[in-house]
Amino acid sequence: MTVNYVEDLLSIRTLKQNYLLSDLHLVGNPCANYPGYRLFVIGTLPQLAKLDSLEITKSERIKAKQQWEKIEKELIEAQDAYIAERKKKTENAPKYNEKGEKLYGNDPEGRKAAAKDLRETVEEAGYNEDRTVDGSKIGELDRVGTTTTTYKRLPPTEEIEKFGKVMQCNEGKWDFKKYEDQKGNLILDIPAGKYMSTAKIDIDVQPSYIQVMINRKELRLRFDDDVIPSKAIAQRSNVTGNLKLTLPLVKKTNRGIKQLSLEKEEEEKDVKTKAPLIKKKKPLSTKLTDDQLGQSTLASIVR
Repeated sequence: MTVNYVEDLLSIRTLKQNYLLSDLHLVGNPCANYPGYRLFVIGTLPQLAKLDSLEITKSERIKAKQQWEKIEKELIEAQDAYIAERKKKTENAPKYNEKGEKLYGNDPEGRKAAAKDLRETVEEAGYNEDRTVDGSKIGELDRVGTTTTTYKRLPPTEEIEKFGKVMQCNEGKWDFKKYEDQKGNLILDIPAGKYMSTAKIDIDVQPSYIQVMINRKELRLRFDDDVIPSKAIAQRSNVTGNLKLTLPLVKKTNRGIKQLSLEKEEEEKDVKTKAPLIKKKKPLSTKLTDDQLGQSTLASIVR
């Protein structure tokens, strides 16, 4: 019962019937600061062998019996004074700090008020009962006690509008791999499970992010460089069931096309500079001599 804000020491009387109780820890609670605290506990619970990790001696048991009435009276007075003082401080304590944030007391009432306000804030922020998750695991909410919080993730378009970017998540805790191959493609390898039905897998590829749903659990990732969604390829391994996504990168594709065009230009220059010189043949003369002209004219006349 260490550090449980126990201030009513009289409540330990309910443990009298617990005959097997031999060790009790109350250190760290307000009640441990009351005068006569140790002797009061020893006199109330005679079955104890240790109190706050210290063995109870015979002299302490004798003293608790001999001075019981005095010990009980002084302890009750000290307890009532402490409770009254704490309530007074709580009422007079500032409710908000300089930044306008609400302050909570370091007591049971303050902890309950903090938990209540957190639940209300969570509900107002748009969380509902569509999915129940542990907020501490996604790093967006602090879990209070053993309670669970309900969380509804915003669609990517609304996240971009609200935060200026897509918020990444990995609800399935998949140990995925992301890398670039030699062909300028972004490869995403997700261990979806050997026996996971493909019908339970949904993929949405956008230029700047990808959204993969596997059995209602979401994997959302941002890209450092834009991809070409229309050329994306999805494959599954027959052996492991892994989901492999091949996403061509825009910058790699453009650079490859530019590189090819440059190489082609260089090849054309090499052909022009290294090609052997071809001697030009003299064009055939179309002029006829006088004898040839006379013969042709005569031949035409004879015909």
